[in-house]
Amino acid sequence: MAEGILKDLLPMRALAAARVASAGTGALAGYPASANAISVCAENGIDIGGHRSRPLSPRLIEECDLILTMEDHHRAASASLAPEFENRIHLLARYAAGDAPGTVDGVGDPIGGSLGEYRATYRQILGQIEAALPRIEREILAAVES
Repeated sequence: MAEGILKDLLPMRALAAARVASAGTGALAGYPASANAISVCAENGIDIGGHRSRPLSPRLIEECDLILTMEDHHRAASASLAPEFENRIHLLARYAAGDAPGTVDGVGDPIGGSLGEYRATYRQILGQIEAALPRIEREILAAVES
């Protein structure tokens, strides 16, 4: 859902200059998004029907300038795959808060949950991405200009 939301919200100039993709620390390759994720995104005008899962790898981390994770254990697992690129890996909630110190909650995985749980997760991801969007866009455009 986060990939679909970010692609939907990023202005065209930034989206054209970036590759937005998702990967999971425990994902197997090639699985579609869950029916509930597809439904909730569709309710919000976002089509993730073609999404297929893929596992996060050290090579993928190396190829990315920014990695936003849903939960802190995802951030830690990602950093353990490629410790030399740990500075690129952020908890979305903390990144959205401008890396301010303090406790922030990640976004729990609703897998196996009800449609209502998926809707709540969608809203949580949407809020965090909206808060982080100016920063994400600035970083994309700065990378293009350099």
